[in-house]
Amino acid sequence: MAARFKTAETLGITQKQKDALVKTLRLLEGGKAKHVDPPPIAIDCERKRRYSFDGLFNMRVWKKKTDCGTVACIGGTAELVGGVKFTDVTMNDNLELAKLFYPHSGGLPFSAITVKQAAKALRNYLAVGAPLWEKVLRSAVKRAKDREVAPTRF
Repeated sequence: MAARFKTAETLGITQKQKDALVKTLRLLEGGKAKHVDPPPIAIDCERKRRYSFDGLFNMRVWKKKTDCGTVACIGGTAELVGGVKFTDVTMNDNLELAKLFYPHSGGLPFSAITVKQAAKALRNYLAVGAPLWEKVLRSAVKRAKDREVAPTRF
């Protein structure tokens, strides 16, 4: 699906960061990533380890090495495939980028966000400058809430 994306300057990121996000989008939309359960310890990106893109995806972890490979979210995947960093300074200065990486998920756990949903939010970010997570996750949040309040049938 060809799309016009905002410029890196308009998005408030470097061209290299944008290229990494576009590459990540291609991987997510192209079936090169699969949703997996999050590893037990969510944060492991500060340790000096060799990470690689292994196609394992979960929005709950930035990037975490496991016995099966590296599990990563949108930002962690972009770092892995693009050789870039998304620093706290970048995200502190860029609210929409921060929302992309740390979504307001309407009560849905980050770990429940699917590859398809993440790809939609990433495409929104690149095309319109905002991930629009609320729109992307609306039906999933509704289903989760419906399950919580489903009446008991006798």
